[in-house]
Amino acid sequence: MRTFIVFIIPFLSLFAEKNEIIVIEKNQIITSDFYASGSVIEISGVCKKDVYVAAPQIIIDGVIEGDLIFTAGAIQITGDVKGSLRGLAGQALISGTIGKNTTLAAASFTSTPTANFLSNIFLASSNADISGTLYEDLFLGASHVRFSALSKNNAYVYAGNIRLGAKAEIEGFMEYSSPQAIDIQKGAVVKGGLLEKRGVAKIYSDSVVFNHVLVGSQVAAVLMNLFFTFITAICLFKILPNSFIRSVNNLKNHFIKSCVDGVLIILGTSIIGLLLLITILGIPIAVTLIAFSVLGLYTAKIYVLQYLAVRIKHLYLRGWGMISVFALLCMLYFALQLVPYVGSILSVIFTLAGLGASVVIPKLGKKV
Repeated sequence: MRTFIVFIIPFLSLFAEKNEIIVIEKNQIITSDFYASGSVIEISGVCKKDVYVAAPQIIIDGVIEGDLIFTAGAIQITGDVKGSLRGLAGQALISGTIGKNTTLAAASFTSTPTANFLSNIFLASSNADISGTLYEDLFLGASHVRFSALSKNNAYVYAGNIRLGAKAEIEGFMEYSSPQAIDIQKGAVVKGGLLEKRGVAKIYSDSVVFNHVLVGSQVAAVLMNLFFTFITAICLFKILPNSFIRSVNNLKNHFIKSCVDGVLIILGTSIIGLLLLITILGIPIAVTLIAFSVLGLYTAKIYVLQYLAVRIKHLYLRGWGMISVFALLCMLYFALQLVPYVGSILSVIFTLAGLGASVVIPKLGKKV
């Protein structure tokens, strides 16, 4: 029951507040449990107790002395979480320190060389890129894993593809299961040895269907992305309703222009980010710009799906609720992602159109 409450509270907190941007400044100290939802949540100060947050984007560069429980489209942790970390995320980037257990499900997970995990890690992810220092056991299930960390204890890895980078060092043993041969780069060290867990994945590793569909894990990746897209969309529906009205109108009246605007936005942010990176003073701005660009690319398709949901509900499914129509379209869209070429083409069109419609505003039309 406690585990259920831990994961459901961030989602329910969406209906508690309507603040769009919530910031705990560097000099602020929160002495009680902190609950919040918004379009962006940034914690730069100190939270003495537990933190429960939900937002499309969460940034933690302060100190949380209790647990951090969250639901996010994207989360970035460069500060310290002295308690446990529990949450759901589309994209997770950790560069700070996690004091107690980490329990996390994410479509994409990255920990940098400065990351420190002082206790056990329980991670489910489509793509996992793990660096930093791990002081206790790692339990990981993923489609693709790149491991370049220093592990002071054991690692249990079950994945479609596993790669141990040149900087990987595991002082204990590594138990793994994969239909593919593990890729060990020169320089990687596993002092306790590799223990292969023979199971269904290995027995059927010669099966093309099992290898490339069930384990190779396009299906796993698509299901993970479907889940997080739907959760992020619910967050945005609640927090930024006017943004959806505006974007739907732009797509209805200026679809081609929205696609062109999407191309220009991607090119523009890439060039500006590169120019800023050249100068030392511009690096923080460049990193922020890139972070917002990644978030924009991740959420862009949601606007197109919402536009299609509005159109289909109006034409064919008037008796359905908007959330139900949107969920149906999400399932159809991500099912098409499994079709070669078709999925890639749809992804590009949806991303460009959604990005252009949500950022470049030609004219505010009538509400849909």
